[in-house]
Amino acid sequence: MSFKERSTAFFQNSDADSLLLRNFHGFKDQNLQYISGLEKTEAFYCQRKNKPAVLLASTLEAANLEKKAFKVLEFSNEKQLIALLKKILGRKIALNLAAYPVRNFESLKKLMKGRKFVDAFETFAGLRSKKFPEEVEKIKEACRISEMAADYFENFFRQGMTEIEVSERIKDFFTKRMNCSISFEPIVAFRENSSTPHHECSRRRIEGNGVLLLDFGAKFQGYCSDISRTYFIGKPSEEISQAYHSVFEAKKLAESLLVPGESAGRIASEIDSFLKQKLKKGMIHALGHGIGLGEHDFPEGISPKAKFKIEESQCLAIEPAFYCSEFGIRLEDNCVIGKQGAKMLSAAPKELIAL
Repeated sequence: MSFKERSTAFFQNSDADSLLLRNFHGFKDQNLQYISGLEKTEAFYCQRKNKPAVLLASTLEAANLEKKAFKVLEFSNEKQLIALLKKILGRKIALNLAAYPVRNFESLKKLMKGRKFVDAFETFAGLRSKKFPEEVEKIKEACRISEMAADYFENFFRQGMTEIEVSERIKDFFTKRMNCSISFEPIVAFRENSSTPHHECSRRRIEGNGVLLLDFGAKFQGYCSDISRTYFIGKPSEEISQAYHSVFEAKKLAESLLVPGESAGRIASEIDSFLKQKLKKGMIHALGHGIGLGEHDFPEGISPKAKFKIEESQCLAIEPAFYCSEFGIRLEDNCVIGKQGAKMLSAAPKELIAL
């Protein structure tokens, strides 16, 4: 689907007559990339229904913009910007409040009195939940690169390295060897650190015996993967090997349940019950989430409270896990939903790998 068709789809699903998105000073809106294809644009995206989109950029940023696809108008101060917005936009303006700073939004409402503003979040969430074929191909490549990164880690790792050192090597693999970027800061967690799902890498040395959990992803042409792998340094105990096997079984069960029309909440509940039966403890976070322009995309969390259904063309990360005070085990793989069910884009090893 072309970007023009994406903007048409937006207005077909919204009662707004205009759309305003912005990327400025650390406030990035992934919807701007979704609807325009521009990943690092520092500008306002403005579009009136049934009219071409226009980019508004400061004089400083305008020279950096791609001017073949969009008309670019420059502004040098707030007065000029507001005048352009009033001229281009209609009476009912959709914007993504989740990516719009509150202070800026309140100022905008005062400067554009008489215009009504509506939140575009839910409209974009619905559109982005299902991926177009060209999006799926980029996610597939991001997954392929992440699988290569896991293989690379298994080859370069040596006992005595710190969590930070491993993280830096993985980042270098993505950025220097594969010419892509990272979806997020890699998680490298040894021993009890692995029991914290979003552990921040430390200078702790990885040596002796213990569980080592890695969570990382590649970003390829703006689209992300998100995988987790669990290893053991040394020789694992029977308890840890069994826990790994149970988490792997939970992942395979979840994958088998990911069929169009199935309730996401019911799937999450079934996996939670399975883990409680096997390991006496259920999930402490969502079973999974969408992937796409972000490592956490739409649809949002697959948890027992989720109200949505699995649909064809969704791209998902599935991450069953077990955590206790001494260690954590998480296996996360990515998939795209086809007519018959999940097509896996990555595959965690069936057996626990000892390094």
